[in-house]
Amino acid sequence: MINHIMVKKDLLIAGNWKCNKTKDQAADFFRVFSDKIKEADKPPNVEAVIFPSLIHLDLANELVKKLSLPIQLGAQNISAFPEGAFTGEVAAGQLKEVAQYVLIGHSERRINQKEDDRLLAEKAARAREAGLKIIYCVSQLSDNLADVADVIAYEPVWAIGTGKAATPEDAEEKARAIKNRQPKVKVLYGGSVSPENIRDFLKMPSVDGVLPGKTSLDPALFYSMLKNAAF
Repeated sequence: MINHIMVKKDLLIAGNWKCNKTKDQAADFFRVFSDKIKEADKPPNVEAVIFPSLIHLDLANELVKKLSLPIQLGAQNISAFPEGAFTGEVAAGQLKEVAQYVLIGHSERRINQKEDDRLLAEKAARAREAGLKIIYCVSQLSDNLADVADVIAYEPVWAIGTGKAATPEDAEEKARAIKNRQPKVKVLYGGSVSPENIRDFLKMPSVDGVLPGKTSLDPALFYSMLKNAAF
């Protein structure tokens, strides 16, 4: 039986914007989020990361600094190559100038871009060399886990963007199994996370945070998730 007593832990809420938002919409997000922070008695005591589209990372970095927001930034993708003659790629050293985190192994890239374990391992190696923190995504326990990852995100494919989340008990089972293999990593759950169900997941002793997609696009909803997580 799972113990539902909340254990104090450092929580991580990482919002993946995927391929969404124009420049103006991205700027509006940070301004509205800033207003939410100002209205609050104190910022939620939760680590927050936003993963904008690559084209908006520089703008996001400027606004986070200008508005003094308690947000870190991440890149949704990274090159497996170093800097050099690799047209269309963005190297880890370039991302390090505007981001602290990088997302590697998301199921959408595994499926749509046919990224395999060998390529993902190269990407993780480049990220580690540059000092970027790695959130490494898996959709099933048979997936390889990057031994250099700071965070492992468990995302059942059927729950991503469907509005049908896994049960907190299932998330706990998978998170505990991951920690049995890599005790030092944080484990996130991703897949139809909302302000309404976030607490249920975070009450699980092995779940250290969540990786929302759609609900992270709305600054009010994202702030609500941070607020509800800090209970």
